[in-house]
This record gives sequence, structure tokens and C-alpha cells, in this order.
Amino acid sequence: MGVTIPTSAQPRLKTPAHDPSSNATGSSYARRRVQQRSYREQSGRPSLSIEEGQSWKERKKRGEHPELPGSENLASLNERDHIFLVDNSETMKQYRKQIADVVSLLAYIVEDSDDDGLDIHFTQSVYKNNSKKSTEISAAVYQQQYMGIPDMRDLDSEGIQRSPHPQKRLGFYILTDAKWQPTDVGEIIKDVVQRMKANGLPKEHVGIQFIRFGEDQASVDKLDGLDHGLGLKDEAM
Repeated sequence: MGVTIPTSAQPRLKTPAHDPSSNATGSSYARRRVQQRSYREQSGRPSLSIEEGQSWKERKKRGEHPELPGSENLASLNERDHIFLVDNSETMKQYRKQIADVVSLLAYIVEDSDDDGLDIHFTQSVYKNNSKKSTEISAAVYQQQYMGIPDMRDLDSEGIQRSPHPQKRLGFYILTDAKWQPTDVGEIIKDVVQRMKANGLPKEHVGIQFIRFGEDQASVDKLDGLDHGLGLKDEAM
């Protein structure tokens, strides 16, 4: 499940394929509706705007039974630990409302898939929370200060390096503008893949999704390199 939050145009979520971890990582690049429609035509995946998702959520909370577009692809999210890692550096402060909207919707979609509760971490804070309620997870976005220089070492110390856990699959949702300082995120991901192989785990065991905010081309290129430049196609199991 990937999403790009542009500075203009309605953001859209793209529901995952049955393999949620292409090369153990995923990110999205569409900027405008035209490009997003083109992406859907090329990929064959349904997509969902934040506005559409929120409408679905409100109808469901009213006791209706609306169909979520792409729900047939969500079975792969079941019985996972779902972990949100929010980049709360200074450059992400302008997106706080959009971050909360995305976390709220995604957490609502997956909250019943994680029997021991969802987790949320922040790159610039030691704060973390675990809850079975999506409202508590999204509320944490407003409780944190957004400050400092972007630094993704938290990937190493808090989240991904605790994986892979042989007993349960993991899904990481990393919300960032990808303007972090030169932490070698690619090496962290490669290490996860190697440890998965050493434990005899399938590539679907860990899914990593980068949810990008903004339209900075250097950030697009950085995430594209994580998607396609790590040489993991033959490495991942």
C-alpha cells in the first residue's frame, strides 16, 4: 500500500498487490490526477483518494456496509504487526494535518488485522505508542513536536532492526518527505533481507512502504533508488 502526498492535487492511496513487499520496499510517485489515472491503467491496481477513504470510513462507522475499493487485495495484511514510523523533522511540520489524515485512514483499515495493537514511532522522539484503536494512533501525530534535521537512524534502532520476527509478519509504513540526512537506508533494508534469508522466511514476511509527502525531485529519486536500485530482486525470497 503506497501513497504520495503532493503539495497540490488530491492524494490517492493505492491498495497493495498480493505481494506487499516488492524488493522488500515500496513507494509511490504519482503527482497529479492525470498521472495517477495513468498509473492505475498501467499497474492494474485500484486506488483510493484520501477523501474517498474518509467517506468510506464515515459510512462504515454509521453502520453501513460500503465496499472499500481494492479490498480483495487486503488479505495479505492480516495477522501482521503494523508499525507506523513518522518523520517528525522540521521539514515535515507543514504536512501535519495530512499526516494525521493518512495515519487515521490506514490505521482504521488495518486495526483489525493486528491482534496485539498498532504501533507508532517518531524519528525525532523517543515517544512510541501501541493501541488497538486507530484514533489513539492518529492522535499521536498532533502530540509530537516537528523539529530538527531529518534523520532515519530510527529505522535501525526502533523498528526494522527488530525484524524479522519468525512468529509474525511485519508491515512498516514510513511517512516522510525523504529529505533525511545521509543515513544509508538502503543498507538497513538489505540487512533485513539477508536476515530473512538466514531465517528461511519468505519475502512477504516484511513489507516496507514509504509514504512520501511533497514533490521534491531529489526525494522522488531517493525513494526510486530504494525501490529499484538495491539489486534485491534475486536476493529477496
